[in-house]
Amino acid sequence: EYAAAAARAGEPWRGSMIDAARASSPSTERLARVLEIAGEAQAAAEAYRDALIDAPDSADLANSYRRLMARLGREQEADAFFAAIARRRAGPDPESGGA
Repeated sequence: EYAAAAARAGEPWRGSMIDAARASSPSTERLARVLEIAGEAQAAAEAYRDALIDAPDSADLANSYRRLMARLGREQEADAFFAAIARRRAGPDPESGGA
């Protein structure tokens, strides 16, 4: 929690914290959270999307991504992303010949 508070306070080592998370963590979810805490909203949104592609059933990830996108005023982009995930889960459309 100290790292989160320090990042929000704008301490100069915040970039180092992000670099360390990128280098040491195989979890895109963890990276997304660090980026969001550090105020790197665009990079956090991209990391959340990557994490959701790997774990599309994660309600926690979906909520975090949707909340961040709402804060950025990009709700429609988030809706389109979730619609694409739903289509992917549903499989090919039989009426369109499987395309």
